[in-house]
Amino acid sequence: MEARLCGGYVAEDKGLIDLNQRKINLRILLSYHYFKNTNLIDLYSKYFDKPYPDTFLDSGAFSAATQGVQISIDEYANYIKKYEHLLTVYSNLDVIGNYQATNKNQLILEKKGLNPIPVFHTGSPFSELERLCRRYSYVALGGMVPYMQFPKKIMPFLIKAFKIAEKHNTKYHGFGCTSWQILKALNWYSVDSSSWGSGFRYGRVPLFDDKLGKFVGADLGDLKSCKKHAKLFRELNFSWLDFADRKRNDRAKICAISAYSYIKAEKYLNRLHGGG
Repeated sequence: MEARLCGGYVAEDKGLIDLNQRKINLRILLSYHYFKNTNLIDLYSKYFDKPYPDTFLDSGAFSAATQGVQISIDEYANYIKKYEHLLTVYSNLDVIGNYQATNKNQLILEKKGLNPIPVFHTGSPFSELERLCRRYSYVALGGMVPYMQFPKKIMPFLIKAFKIAEKHNTKYHGFGCTSWQILKALNWYSVDSSSWGSGFRYGRVPLFDDKLGKFVGADLGDLKSCKKHAKLFRELNFSWLDFADRKRNDRAKICAISAYSYIKAEKYLNRLHGGG
């Protein structure tokens, strides 16, 4: 299996355009809830060269639920059909806290000729996960975000889930899986996270250190912090001085080096889990 890290942002980030121009194989996740009124054909042609990025379309059910918004299953299906040629994969429209309704949506989409990845949430019965893994080769696990800062609390659930997957030769996608401890411990096929954007959002650039096997942070505008990790900046073909001096900070570069670091981390996970 192959660890695939999907970023959580796309069009507004010039750094992703820079990566695209450097012929880096981009993997992005789009939320239907936020992009349902966006013309993806225009968006992709404006910001990307072909071949376009591998794109994972998520329904955005969690975001919609937190905002009290309902997503129409028919409108979601029509959106997928319209842009299916741009999508590498797309998930079911899950219903938070209701695995029966979630399965109903899965069947509705399948009857419309679509092949969404089924979604299983923490708190649902493992018998349902067994059923999904018997039938599908790729399943998304959701409901884990609240546990990412407390990996020990979610690990018993994940260990049992991965044992089920191993029995049925099923691969998992982890929605919002941001814990490096969890990523190292388990052989995920793919995950998505917006953590790579911490540099331009919070002023702390994530740099992946192969020797340590983990991320270290360099504070923007902090000479001592950036100089300490000068070697890691050089390995990613950037000058640490561009990040140490606030006057030289450039959003595109901050975005790009963060994305490069996560690509580097992806390669590390593939080696760690025997994926190449």
